[in-house]
Amino acid sequence: MKLINLILCGGLALSFCACSDTPSGESTKRPAGQDPDPKPTPEPGGDDNVVSPTPSFTLNNRTVAVNTAKTYQEMEGFGASDCWLPNKIGTYWGGNRLQIARWLFSQNVSSDGQPQGIGLSMWRVNLGAGTEEAGDAGGVDNINNRAESYLQTSGSYDWKRCNGQQYFMQQAKNNGVEKFVLFSNSPLVQYTLNGQGRSDNGGSANLKDDCYTPFAEYMAEVAKHFTLEGYNISHISPVNEPQYNWDGRDQEGSGWQNTEVARLTRELDKALQSRSLSTKILIGEAASWEYTYKGNNNRENTINAFFDPASEAYVGDLGHIEKAIAGHSYWTFDNWNHMRDIRAKVKTSADARGIKV
Repeated sequence: MKLINLILCGGLALSFCACSDTPSGESTKRPAGQDPDPKPTPEPGGDDNVVSPTPSFTLNNRTVAVNTAKTYQEMEGFGASDCWLPNKIGTYWGGNRLQIARWLFSQNVSSDGQPQGIGLSMWRVNLGAGTEEAGDAGGVDNINNRAESYLQTSGSYDWKRCNGQQYFMQQAKNNGVEKFVLFSNSPLVQYTLNGQGRSDNGGSANLKDDCYTPFAEYMAEVAKHFTLEGYNISHISPVNEPQYNWDGRDQEGSGWQNTEVARLTRELDKALQSRSLSTKILIGEAASWEYTYKGNNNRENTINAFFDPASEAYVGDLGHIEKAIAGHSYWTFDNWNHMRDIRAKVKTSADARGIKV
């Protein structure tokens, strides 16, 4: 079984708040990507440093040998998310924001053999719903979790928005990050039923019936813009944890039915096709691995819902769909047996449909 990526969704972003050396109250904005320090240049990965098929190292006075000729699984990327604070860090911080980027993205090794960063190969970019611009009316009380969008109320695009996110995207590209994944927590506030980035619509999508196409067009247009800017937008993930109703006021979010996800995915497939983009759609983003293979309602069992040709929500034949299911690992690692059992069931279900995870 291949793993499409490893996403560290919140911890890295939240841990940044302890790193600031910017004077209190600083609010000077800089153009995206501009920094007083020289930008790092891309460096090759570490594969050339492997000189033996069985490299070894010492751990707790024991020698550990790694047999690189034997494969258990293939990981297509190692990534992290810019949700939520990096937009503010990249916009307002001076000084050590470049060091943060190096810790995240650098593939360099110092003269004493220590890595200068964790060498991420994927970077996950939040397509915000516009709750930052909407302010208190956007429904998100936690100002740190409000997010910008590129679409103005006039209908035109402002590519100077999301300045801090664009700063980290630029640094990621400078350091050789291979893939960028655009993801959405909520439809844009101008498209939602309640005009907010959080939902009052229970388990159904907080999206006006006539806004499936505009929302898909928006995501595809952002992908086109950054593709033309030289970024490899490998995937768009159009929904996040649809099994939750997201009726709180802490962050953007919306519940979705599987059939609603499928409808949006079909529109997104058409929007990507019309722009001649190679970007794939990463579907599901289940709130827990268990939602991918169990349950009988219209929000669960997403592997069969999206990849069984007999399903009403089937999208496996779309040209831009990644033959993969996405999920999050919350509450699925209480102990080793529990963790193995759940992941084995995900693999069995995914293998039955011929898809990756």
